[in-house]
Amino acid sequence: MKTILYLNHDFFIYDRAIAEELRKRGYEVLFRKFVRQAGFLDRRLCKKHGITSRQYAADRCQASILSELTKTGQQVDVVLVTSGQAMTEDTLKKLHQMYPQAKFIWNLWDSIRQNDHFELLQSYFDILISFDKIEAEQYGFLYSPDFYIKEVTAEQKKYDYCFVATYTEYRNSVLQDMLLRVGGKRNFIYLKETPNNRWLPTIRRICSGEDKKLAERNIYYKALEYDAMLEVFAQSKCIIDIAHPGQTGLSMRPFEAMAVKSKLLTTNEMICRYDFYDKNNIYIADPENMQMPPDDFLETPYKDIPEEIYRRYSVRSWCDNIQRLIE
Repeated sequence: MKTILYLNHDFFIYDRAIAEELRKRGYEVLFRKFVRQAGFLDRRLCKKHGITSRQYAADRCQASILSELTKTGQQVDVVLVTSGQAMTEDTLKKLHQMYPQAKFIWNLWDSIRQNDHFELLQSYFDILISFDKIEAEQYGFLYSPDFYIKEVTAEQKKYDYCFVATYTEYRNSVLQDMLLRVGGKRNFIYLKETPNNRWLPTIRRICSGEDKKLAERNIYYKALEYDAMLEVFAQSKCIIDIAHPGQTGLSMRPFEAMAVKSKLLTTNEMICRYDFYDKNNIYIADPENMQMPPDDFLETPYKDIPEEIYRRYSVRSWCDNIQRLIE
């Protein structure tokens, strides 16, 4: 039985689902989150080190993990890292010293342009995998798309449009443009902001001179539980997916939409290159020239995709790819 050290930042339950699926296959999985929320002490001390509070908190978290692993002395066959933002070179050097025979695998869940340390860190890995087809081809990486975890159905679709995501200025701007164009539709909007930024919506309103903005009424400081989010997705005719500017890889949302059999409105035009793309189910919007789908897009039923294609994007299939690399 091989032992996998699985390192990831706090990413809802996607990482836990991977760890659980790998354990079902007989692997011993040491699952550790190498990034944590910056606390008061981190925000105070980071200034002395000239780094952000997030990075300082990550450095302390990784030092704690390394100390724990050193004490246990347990051998590791595979070091699997997903995402990798805030992972430090010092951590990877020490892991190589501790596990010189281990296979190091890095599965990128973000575009390379969003990882400032990619060029520095890539040499520490034996295998690199990207969620982005284009980047995988460009850099010669393996390709493995994101996935859905489980299927959920609803008796009725009570919402027209649904959007759940972490707050960014860009998403807020695009979302407001969308919502202004759909008028009186029944929508579910949930933008999650970090508790440290509770004052930001007020500052934004003061600076803009406007009353509460449409999307800012839906800002929350606690993440929506994953199961609750899936229930909302299943109850929605259409899920909105707003990609980061320049992002070509697909996020989790398209796969979660197919898992709950809801339609998708996305700003990622690359989705038309995927085998599950069907214009009956997916509408591509241009954020620079916003046009919302016609009303019949919401009113026509979701069209099932072939089972073989559907299963290809499950967490089980994602772990199949990892298992082939491990064995």
